[in-house]
Amino acid sequence: MTQNVTVKCVMVGDSGVGKSALALSFVKGYVPRNITSTIGTSFLVQNVYVGKHKIPIEIWDTAGQERYRCLTRLYYRDANVVLIMFDLSLPIQKKNIYYWINEINENCECTKNYIIGTKNDLPINLETYKKLINIAQKKQLDFISTSAITRKNINTLFSQIAQTQLPKIKINKNKIQIQEKQLENASLLKMFCC
Repeated sequence: MTQNVTVKCVMVGDSGVGKSALALSFVKGYVPRNITSTIGTSFLVQNVYVGKHKIPIEIWDTAGQERYRCLTRLYYRDANVVLIMFDLSLPIQKKNIYYWINEINENCECTKNYIIGTKNDLPINLETYKKLINIAQKKQLDFISTSAITRKNINTLFSQIAQTQLPKIKINKNKIQIQEKQLENASLLKMFCC
């Protein structure tokens, strides 16, 4: 089992959309009954296995309340993936969707972003669902509908996240091999020199 890359995954969205529930569902396999609103951020780690690679995914669960949004920006640094999360059971305005997309585009240089619809175990607001899919397509973002309670698409989501990082693993291996070759060549030069 090789471990070459750690993935920093930041979850953003309004308060109550299910960020903590999704993270706990992935890491613990269930959602505790009494989840309180996140203050600042919480941090969890879970390994995902892709072939022979163990890829630790660091999950940064940020607070959704407006008063904490300036703090949330601190966690974007070095993020590989951002999950922009929305509650599928509630109506949502396009401006709110675009707020979060613009927030990420302006403050984060991550490699992959997703729009995540949460709580699909509840009756879905069809208008919200259609808006999210249309905007995801327009902005070339992946859209995944999830449920922390039933765990629908939770493992699929994090497997996709891990797989997006495989090219980095291959690049890292190539860099190591090139550096090893350069060291070998340098050693050979020293043997035949002076």
